[in-house]
This record gives sequence, C-alpha cells and structure tokens, in this order.
Amino acid sequence: GKQALFHFFFNFLVNKKIFKNMIQLNLTEKSNQTNHTVINGGGGIEDPVISALSIVDSIVRVISASIFVIYFILVAVLKEMRSKNLFYVHHANFVGFLFVLMYLFYFRTSMPSTGNVWLNDILCRVTESVWGILKYLRSYSVLWIAIYRLTAVKHMNAFRFINKTKLNLLAPILTLWVLAIVLYVSTKFVFGVSYGSPFCIDGFSNRLDMTIGYLTVSSFLAILFPFGSISVIYALIRAKLKQNEAKLSTKKPSQTKSRAHDSDSSLNQQQPQVRPMKRQELNKNKKFSYQLISLNICYIFSLTVSFIVSF
Repeated sequence: GKQALFHFFFNFLVNKKIFKNMIQLNLTEKSNQTNHTVINGGGGIEDPVISALSIVDSIVRVISASIFVIYFILVAVLKEMRSKNLFYVHHANFVGFLFVLMYLFYFRTSMPSTGNVWLNDILCRVTESVWGILKYLRSYSVLWIAIYRLTAVKHMNAFRFINKTKLNLLAPILTLWVLAIVLYVSTKFVFGVSYGSPFCIDGFSNRLDMTIGYLTVSSFLAILFPFGSISVIYALIRAKLKQNEAKLSTKKPSQTKSRAHDSDSSLNQQQPQVRPMKRQELNKNKKFSYQLISLNICYIFSLTVSFIVSF
C-alpha cells in the first residue's frame, strides 16, 4: 500500500547523494584533463551537471521530509490509520523519518562547520552513532513487522497477547532500540572504527582491514540477516494464506446437508456470517503480506546503497 510506496519514494531518492558524489568526483578528475568547463559568475569553475544535481538533491530532501510530515498528519487525523495493526508500520516510518532528517541536518555541508574543532568533533560523534543505530533500526523494524504478521496468520494466541495491552505493544519497540544500540556499540568497539567523510558516517579506520571488517559484519547484521529472515517469513505467510484460502473455498456437502436439517436456529443464523468474516480477514492479511514484501525490497535497495556510500 501507501506505506510501501512512501518508503520506496524517499528511500530511493534521499540516497541519490551517492550518485551525485560519484559523478562529481568523476567530473572533477576529467576537468583537470580537459578544458570543457564553465566559468561561473564568481570566477570559480563549476560543472553545470553538478549544479543541477545539487539542486535536485536539495529538492528531494525537502520533499522527502514533507511527505513524512504529511504521512504523520494523516495518522493523527484518520482514525483508521491509528489501528493496532499499523502501529509497527508507523514505527518503521518514524525511523525512516529520522533517517531523512539526518540528511536535512547536512543540507548545506557534508561535515559540521561551527568554527569550533571540539564542537565539530562532538557533533560528528553524535552523527556517527545516529547513523549506526538507524542502520539496524530500519531493517529490524521491518523484520518485526514480518514476525508480527506471521503471528497474525499462524499464532493467533500470541497475536492477541501482543495486542492486549499498550505495554505488550511497546515492549518489542523498546527491544528493537536496545538491540540496535548493542549491535552498533559492539561492532564499533570490536573494530575500533570512528566517523569519516562525508556526513560523519560510521565505519572509518586508518586500517583498511578494520574498515572492511566493520562494513562486512555490519552489513550482514543490518542487511543480509534481517532481510533474508523477512523473505523466509514472507514465504511462510504466503503458504499459510494459501492454505486458509483453500479451506475457505472448499465446501463439504455432508456438512452443508447436516446444517440444513439442524434444529438449532441460532447456529443456522451464525453460520453464514462466519465465512465472510474469515474471507475479510484473509484478504486483509494478503494485503499486509504484499506491503511486507514491498517494504523488504525497498529497504534492501536502500541499505545496499547506504553500504556502498559507507565504503
């Protein structure tokens, strides 16, 4: 649905920064070898392609943040979007919003430039930690949505328990945040990495083997493992939904005949309502499964691009 499309839109677009940086580096090298450059009004040299990409990048950041704001306004206004079934989807979108805001903090610069070296270092260390934690939160938030939907179709008692109280709903969210912090801190200190450039991104080390080791391990923990697990869970959900659909489509003549002669009128009145209710629930779960695989594909793409820009 809409959540998946939103994710695809801004996760794809905000990561355009990598392409701009790569093109800028390539064109800068070429400009040193050729004379095909344009002199701007200030007397400096600036390639028109880079100027255009910079403008597009700035517009995309603002649009991405605006869409998130509109989304959460709709959540606040529309009652149907505040259902418990969408709670974890909203959390995943909130984490995505934080990711977009990080790009807005570096709207005009790729590194802190307060004029105070000590303050710049502090800001970069904070930024490094936020990048590192969000990296895990984004993927494991979607993984939890997959687990949550799996309980809805296969383990109804567990699903009811999660939805029973607000504390039960919030407990997995708190667990996700703690897990993301633990994974980030542990990998950071094991490999002894710090922040790099641009955007004070996490994973820099003077030793190339430590950088590669950190990126390899963190990419496995933040990309391969969670999204591989999501794919398996999606397959389980699809198999269960097909099984339930087959059961609903199958009519047993003997049971139909016995119900026709049943003397209990209340049973006869309730029976026609059961199948439409189950069909409606089945359709709802199928819709959620489509959204789940859409989110999975979008996040795989987004985090893969993040891995490339980190490297």
